[in-house]
Amino acid sequence: MTDPYKYYTKPTVQKEISAFLKDRWVAVHCQKRLKDGRYMLIRYAGDKPLKIDTPQQVLATLHRLSFCKPRTFYGTAALYHRLETKQDLTPSNMYAYTPSWDIDSRPEWWKHTITVAKILVEQIQKEGVQESVWIKWSGRGIHVHIHEKAISQSLYQKYRPLDIAYSIVQYILEKTRKQLEKTQLPRNINIKIENLIDPQRVFTAPLSLHRQLDVSCIAMKPHQLSQFTPGWLNPEKPQHNPEWKTHKPGEADKLALKAIRTIGGYPGGPTTPPGRKRTRITIA
Repeated sequence: MTDPYKYYTKPTVQKEISAFLKDRWVAVHCQKRLKDGRYMLIRYAGDKPLKIDTPQQVLATLHRLSFCKPRTFYGTAALYHRLETKQDLTPSNMYAYTPSWDIDSRPEWWKHTITVAKILVEQIQKEGVQESVWIKWSGRGIHVHIHEKAISQSLYQKYRPLDIAYSIVQYILEKTRKQLEKTQLPRNINIKIENLIDPQRVFTAPLSLHRQLDVSCIAMKPHQLSQFTPGWLNPEKPQHNPEWKTHKPGEADKLALKAIRTIGGYPGGPTTPPGRKRTRITIA
């Protein structure tokens, strides 16, 4: 297994991780276990939410948490105005939210996982979001993301970021459900696509090590999906595209408005119709 301390000393790794984690509530998965057998997940520095805003803070956090053998960096899909107290961890303090689709799979099913990701990406692009889509191979599956700044601040001020992101993810899943369910997979393979958006949802940071597998979680742009091979995940030489940060401001506004008018927002929120359930699609 790759030595986390050696791996995270690389400047490029620190730069990419901190670029994603800035303004997000950070979680660090550790190799040390609790008494009940669960791995430690660190989310606070004392009584303050854990945060990483600069490349230097990646290594500093690693050293500060050395007692629990840190391995993997996560950040919330939500971005916050401030992260100083537990009281800051509320939807009202969010200024943006990264719309994200989780494709749960296995490493050996990677070709089929790519097929599923392409269906989601193509629908997102049909809705007018071209430059702001990016994909992260998370280790076992794929996360499809829309850059949060593809949504204008004027929209975030009109609707809660949580409501916008949830509605976009749900809308795309509902639009692609039939095509996804028709996808033919070999016997004994099943892939799940879910809307996991919630107030504290975390996603792996680009170029973080996976918590169990000896791989880097690399980012790519849509045109690279057909070129991907598992060799890209090699921590010694990860084939990672830093252009995941590329986006077009306001590009997702039209989709966001359409989605929130159709879906209504996060379940239980002020704009959401009662009884609406989040989508989970299983392809088998």
